Amino acid sequence: MDYAKLFTTKTVVRDLKEVEKEKILREIVDQLRERKLLTDEAAKEAISAILKREELGSTGIGNAVAIPHAKLKKLDRIVAAVAVSDNGIDFGAIDGEFVSLVFMILSPADRSDEHLAVLRWLSTLVRNSDFCRFARTSKTPKDMVALIEEMSASVK
Repeated sequence: MDYAKLFTTKTVVRDLKEVEKEKILREIVDQLRERKLLTDEAAKEAISAILKREELGSTGIGNAVAIPHAKLKKLDRIVAAVAVSDNGIDFGAIDGEFVSLVFMILSPADRSDEHLAVLRWLSTLVRNSDFCRFARTSKTPKDMVALIEEMSASVK
């Protein structure tokens, strides 16, 4: 699967309104629900599962990036989103830095292998400091999607 195709202009949240971690996570899920990428039921399950996952340990992986993720029973396909915070979010990241890029991955509960494959691909992508720098400064959802597609070619 070409994981870059998980990201479309509908899955990019460029202007986050919230500043607190839990509220940011809820805002991203709400955007996915409003854009008809998640049902109301799946959105409720997503919030609960993501917050439960964060209790186990922060998904802030360093380099101002977080990858909150969860597997859901109410989902039939992988849904991904990327959000940019110009203010930064205290995510409790392992390096102590505020997070400005949030990549959310929601997968069907019965597709663990694919869930892990997407996380591996994304982890490799965000280790590229040029990618992260350009992603933080992308002005439009279209710019973000083009960047992910372009940089993804080197990750395969």
